[in-house]
Amino acid sequence: MKIALIIKSPLLQKALITFLSGKISSYEQCDFVIADREIETKKPLFRLGHKGEVDLKIPFSKELLLEKVDHFYQKELLKIPKSAEEERLESALKALQKRQKKRIQKLAKSYYE
Repeated sequence: MKIALIIKSPLLQKALITFLSGKISSYEQCDFVIADREIETKKPLFRLGHKGEVDLKIPFSKELLLEKVDHFYQKELLKIPKSAEEERLESALKALQKRQKKRIQKLAKSYYE
């Protein structure tokens, strides 16, 4: 996955460079573009913003950014069918629920001991 950044905010650009290290490339070589505004491009566009129709709302965490970028890449470029995408999301949710359940059980057990 190769990503080009077209960002006005220097602070946002620095955060994206840090979070996406190893995936940043030039516009000519990229698979898609991340921008903080609507732009004309022939490449798929991943939009960041505070409001409106964006792919990721600001502020965001590194984990959320990586998850959304990966989802965008799979959906737009790899063209995963909806059912496979839904299955992936469902399995991720089940794994998260299982981890949370174990954490809660561990906390409860340590509290009562």
